[in-house]
Amino acid sequence: MKLKVREFYLTEDGRIIKIADERGKDLFLDSDDYFYNEIGVNEIINTNRNLIAHIPKELHYRICEMIKNYHTDDKAKFHIDNGYINRKE
Repeated sequence: MKLKVREFYLTEDGRIIKIADERGKDLFLDSDDYFYNEIGVNEIINTNRNLIAHIPKELHYRICEMIKNYHTDDKAKFHIDNGYINRKE
């Protein structure tokens, strides 16, 4: 996996981060001010924030929509809580 600016990634500890900037050769800064090399490893400090997967923008959008619906729509919350996603009632 090679990092790209303005793309989303999943960290080892389950966070979704966005690469905000490229600082020099093979040094990337995320939206929380953590640095990674070009393959998503944080070599500066020992954390559980190494990047393990790229999250396509469409998937990120759908995750955000699901979270929004979970908190604003009782029917969606019921379906998510009970594992009925993409099933008819």
